[in-house]
Amino acid sequence: MRAKFILLLLPTLLLALPYPLSAQWTPDPYDGMVTVTNEPGNQSNIEILSLSGNNTILVWQSTNNWPLKYYYQVLDLRGRALLPENGVPLIDGNWEYGWGYGGLMPDGEGGCIAVFDDWRDGSRQIYGQRIDARGSRLWGENGLPLAIWPEYDLNSLDIAYDSLGNFFVCFTYETIQSDYYLYAQKFDNNGNCHWGPYGIPICTYGGYAIFSEAVQDEEGGILIVWEDSRQSGSYYERLFYFQHLDAAGNPLLLENGIQIRLASESLDCCHDGVSDGQGGGIWSWQKSGPGIDSELAAFRLSGDGRTIWEWYGGIVCTRSFLEMKSHPDDGNIWLSDNEDRTGQYVGYIYCFTADGTPLFGDEGLPYGGWLVPAPGGIITIYSPYSEVRSVLSAQYVHNDGNPGWKTTMAQCDTLGQALTGQCGAPDGFGGAVVAIYDDRIQTAGHDIAAQRVCWDGQVAWTKYKPPTKITIIDAVLNYHNGILSYNLPQAGIIKLDLFDVLGRRIETLAESYKDAGQYNIHINNTHLPSGIYLTKLTSPVGSHVAKMVVVR
Repeated sequence: MRAKFILLLLPTLLLALPYPLSAQWTPDPYDGMVTVTNEPGNQSNIEILSLSGNNTILVWQSTNNWPLKYYYQVLDLRGRALLPENGVPLIDGNWEYGWGYGGLMPDGEGGCIAVFDDWRDGSRQIYGQRIDARGSRLWGENGLPLAIWPEYDLNSLDIAYDSLGNFFVCFTYETIQSDYYLYAQKFDNNGNCHWGPYGIPICTYGGYAIFSEAVQDEEGGILIVWEDSRQSGSYYERLFYFQHLDAAGNPLLLENGIQIRLASESLDCCHDGVSDGQGGGIWSWQKSGPGIDSELAAFRLSGDGRTIWEWYGGIVCTRSFLEMKSHPDDGNIWLSDNEDRTGQYVGYIYCFTADGTPLFGDEGLPYGGWLVPAPGGIITIYSPYSEVRSVLSAQYVHNDGNPGWKTTMAQCDTLGQALTGQCGAPDGFGGAVVAIYDDRIQTAGHDIAAQRVCWDGQVAWTKYKPPTKITIIDAVLNYHNGILSYNLPQAGIIKLDLFDVLGRRIETLAESYKDAGQYNIHINNTHLPSGIYLTKLTSPVGSHVAKMVVVR
């Protein structure tokens, strides 16, 4: 009976295994990346997001054949694909997707929601698809409608979500009079729309109300900043406007929003926004300069539209914005861009607190790239291109701006080849999974490939976890000056406290940030009387207690 049970179970186990088993990344910088798709032609609009179970989803648009479609693939922590080769489409229908892809959001249950537009109704309308952590589509074979405006094209999508299970998409539509109106929709992870089939109007003043950046207010509503031409009537002369919609979609400010008052009104464009955790938000933008030069800037608004602070970078140059992230550990804001200060583009990062204090000065640090938050700092992913070689690199930067490890993830040495368009997501263990456009094989297009960099800078580490406990290697603590040697498996803040035998804390002997590795702490105990003491070493991965005997 037992043998029969095993034979029946084996086919089920084989069906549950990832597909294909042989596909996983290795440390080789030339051949170590996993090919996500190698379909002929161009792929574009790649995006990446962490899922539960240490899986990662990648979504991209295939521009090879008509109709244009979005595809996706799910990788596990070893780089193995869970779905068929070259991915599967977000929807099965043969309608052409538009170019207004909104992006990916976590669905609050370990999967994700993708927002996009397509032409199935004869004009560009907004749809969504929900995908679980194993890659199954949960909103049917063709997704669910989020905003339907017959005979009108909806575009310029921007998305936001909160911790309460609410999801938002902002969009514009062009009227017969060629005005661009701005609307928003709210929905849940079952695809139910809460602000009607058309959404809620944000601005219907006339002219151009475009390029919105929305953040959640953590009370079920959203804060929206957009660029508006109502004062000039010209597309090329726009100012920033603001509106706050509550959980029911009611505008809390004047109809059509209020103008944001900034010290400088020489604007280029608003790039990104994050919640400030206090009912307001922080947005990044570029201040126009002479010619095509510009200055990176940011501002913080309260929920009622008051400007709390403004920040302006100290360098005016040609630049291209990369992204903005709020660090989950401390709420500090990180910005990254590419800057041509000396005739060559270099990535720079900036960091400031929620109260607007710049931590790296106004000129930033030359470690810019795609930002992936990590314990105690940030991982930047970048690929500087030259005529000779393109290299995909990862750099860890501490919260105080000091550089940590740096590693090469992939490279090519052939003239004209490139590794570009990089983006990354946390791997769940302090590292990152990175996706890129890989031009090393195709001559008339590019593949999409992925690689993993781990918490310690190792590339393609295939173990599921780093060591999870702090260990004391050696403790020589019975002399006048003790030495405590320890191994820290994960970067973070360590703290060494001294207690008496009754468990009463006497003092903190050491407290600082450390990269993963082996360290010694020298303990000066000359001020302590003879006796038995306890030292407690605390880290992000646990604590360890050692006895110290002081003899006079």
